[in-house]
Amino acid sequence: MRSLYSSLLVPALLCATAACTPTPDDSVQLRPPGFTKFDEYAARQRVVAELEPASYESVGKPYGCTPDCRDRSLGFEAAKRQWAAIGTCTWDDDALPKDESRFQQGCDAYIEALETRIAKLRREHLEGRESG
Repeated sequence: MRSLYSSLLVPALLCATAACTPTPDDSVQLRPPGFTKFDEYAARQRVVAELEPASYESVGKPYGCTPDCRDRSLGFEAAKRQWAAIGTCTWDDDALPKDESRFQQGCDAYIEALETRIAKLRREHLEGRESG
């Protein structure tokens, strides 16, 4: 019984003192005064607005353009219209792609551009250097 008493009570008493104050080595992440949580929704809305005038070509043609960029551009534009609203990327009946995989690459290019920019905003927020 004595070992149970010492194993439960003594640590509890020590934690009531300064012995349990977190140190930089602890797993507790300490936040500086004035720190605010990153607003994922606001960041996503901001990046969606920033990407509105963008095109597959303007984000650097990450999947190339051989022989042309038509299907990838269709995919990029479809993702721009649909991704933020419904989280998917499908083509319109009046603009069918010739190559579905290239269309999907255009969708992926938009999603990658969106997520890369959100990650940059998150990193800037955590480093305390938010851009306006």
